[in-house]
Amino acid sequence: TVEAQGFSKILKRLKTRAKSFADKEILENLYSTLIHPIQRFLLSNNLVIIPYGRMIHIPFNILYDGKGFLFEKYNISILPAYRILASRYFKKNYDTFLGLAITEVKKRYFPFARWEIEKASRFFKRSTILINEESERFFSLVPHFDVIHLATHSVAVEDDPLRSFYTLKRNGAKIKPLAINDLLNLRYSRNPMLVISSCSLWKAFFPEEESIYSVLNTLFERGISGILITRTELGDKEAMLITEGFYTELSQGKRPFMVLSSTLRKLVYLFGIDSPELLGSYVYFGL
Repeated sequence: TVEAQGFSKILKRLKTRAKSFADKEILENLYSTLIHPIQRFLLSNNLVIIPYGRMIHIPFNILYDGKGFLFEKYNISILPAYRILASRYFKKNYDTFLGLAITEVKKRYFPFARWEIEKASRFFKRSTILINEESERFFSLVPHFDVIHLATHSVAVEDDPLRSFYTLKRNGAKIKPLAINDLLNLRYSRNPMLVISSCSLWKAFFPEEESIYSVLNTLFERGISGILITRTELGDKEAMLITEGFYTELSQGKRPFMVLSSTLRKLVYLFGIDSPELLGSYVYFGL
C-alpha cells in the first residue's frame, strides 16, 4: 500500500493531462514513492508490474530517479492481472503481419499511417496491408496473423467506452467503424499480438480504470499474448520511430516485454532523446 501526500492528485493529473508526462518532477516524485523503497529487492533485470486501480495510469517506463528513467535499468512488463503472469502466456515467434491504415478522415489526411504499417510489414515472413479497407475485410483476415497492427483515427464515446471506435473506410455517406467491442469479439490466431497506434486513445477510450481492466483482461482471455498501445498523443514521425524500433527488436527474437524497453534505451543512447512525453507515449502489456 502506498501512502503519500498528494499522491492521488498526481495520479489524477497523469490520467487527465498528457502533458504531465513531460514533468520530470512528477515522475521523480513517483519514483521516490513507488520504486525507491523497494529498490534493494529488485535484483533482476526484468521487472513485472501489476498496477491496481488508478495506478494503471502511471507511466512506469519513464519514472525518473534524477539521473535516468526506469526502462534504462529494467525490462518492464505491465500486466492487468496476476493470473497472466502465473499462466506464462506468451508467444515465441511472430512471423505474420496484418496492418490496417486509415489515411483519410473527413478531408483530413494521415499519410504516415500507411508508411507506419508498410515499414513494419518488412520485418515479417508474410504480411498483408489494408489501406482504407472496410471492417468486414479486416475481420476475415485477423484469425490468420500473428501481429495485428492498427494505424487509424479514433473517436471516443465517453459515456460508453466500449462503443468508441476506429474510423474505417466510408461506405456511401456512412463510416463503418471498428468498435472496441469488435476487438473483444474477434476470432484470433493462437496468441497474437495487438498493436494499436491511434491518437489520444488512452484518455478517449479509458476514462475509468474499470474500462481499462475490462478491455485488457477480455483481450487476454481471447488469447491475445501482448498489446502495444499508445498512451498519449504524439507526432506521426515520432510514432514511426518508436514502432519501427519496436519491430526491429522483435524480429531479433527477443521476448516482447523486453522489446519496448530496449527500443526506448536505443532512442536515448543513439539519438539523445530524453523527452518523457515521447518516451512514455507507448505502453506494452504482456510477457
